[in-house]
Amino acid sequence: MSSQRVAKVRSSLRKIISELIQNEVQDPRIGFVTVTRVKLSRDLRHAQVFVNILGSEKQKKAALKGLKSAVGFIRSHLRDKIRLRYTPEVFFKYDDSLDYACHIETLLKKTK
Repeated sequence: MSSQRVAKVRSSLRKIISELIQNEVQDPRIGFVTVTRVKLSRDLRHAQVFVNILGSEKQKKAALKGLKSAVGFIRSHLRDKIRLRYTPEVFFKYDDSLDYACHIETLLKKTK
């Protein structure tokens, strides 16, 4: 599979999943969630969706559980909105890169 096609599908998935989480998913556990990136397998059958969640650790864990319970709903809407031979399996993972960047920034400020 060409890398351009994978990039286009990855971009489309990121946009569609973001809109679904914002507008369609009605789980009260899901607060302010941002889809940061999507990692696709080469055969487009598995999608790891990395999300950043604002809130306390308890709220982050609850939101991640809410997202995991909404996987079937999200996957069924993906089937309708994107034309692929196979609808990818969706797995949500917490993206801690922003937390790590903030930690590095505070360490740099302490050294000055």
